[in-house]
Amino acid sequence: FAAACVATPRTLRHAARLATGRAAPTWGYVTDVEGDTAFWESYCRLSAVLEPGRALDDLALRPGCHLVFGGDSVDKGGGDLAFLDSLLRLKRRHPSRVHLLLGNRDINKMRLTAELAPPPSALWLPAAAHPGVYWRRSGATATPAGWLAAQAAPLADEPSSRLRWMLSDNMGSPRAFELRRSELAAARGVESGALSDRDVLRSFAGSLQRGGALRSFLQAGQLCALIGGTLFVHGGLKPDAVGSVPG
Repeated sequence: FAAACVATPRTLRHAARLATGRAAPTWGYVTDVEGDTAFWESYCRLSAVLEPGRALDDLALRPGCHLVFGGDSVDKGGGDLAFLDSLLRLKRRHPSRVHLLLGNRDINKMRLTAELAPPPSALWLPAAAHPGVYWRRSGATATPAGWLAAQAAPLADEPSSRLRWMLSDNMGSPRAFELRRSELAAARGVESGALSDRDVLRSFAGSLQRGGALRSFLQAGQLCALIGGTLFVHGGLKPDAVGSVPG
């Protein structure tokens, strides 16, 4: 992978020269960082499109270079907020040369703005009445009520426990809640135990409020990017989808 990070831009440049007879901009590509700042830092060191030796909060592109981030910015690495901050700073510095694709782990967080609205909001659905999500209809923890009953320690039916259920049962990120607690604690210089579940909930919810990190990423992102003759998407593109607009 390390070799590919360095070799791919050179290969693209060579192909562009053969096709056009002149040097083309260098394009870098990285995807699925998922909050792993160590991985991101490693990519930045290897990248042919980023200026070397810069801190993650002060990245810059080399002249004439572009960067495509392929999506899935958060959930698994323990540095969601730090990675989003780094990427958004780079995007603000080079708005036309940094291209942010939206992955499933980014888009699915839009659920939080509605499903975590606290009672007595009309949007709040008590665990006993919640049918679960349509893509997961079976299993002991497929509903909030089933998940609450399966926990070793009793939890109240409130937004923080609902967030735990969503992340662990149907968002594929069972460690994200505690990883966020650890990231917040490290940023504040305290032990993880000093932060409550509601502190973690406020962080997730706040990231989707106006000016929040994840909301800013979603606003700056796009579902696909057509660059020259290449279409970049997060997942796959089926032939029968070409020329079709859902709905």
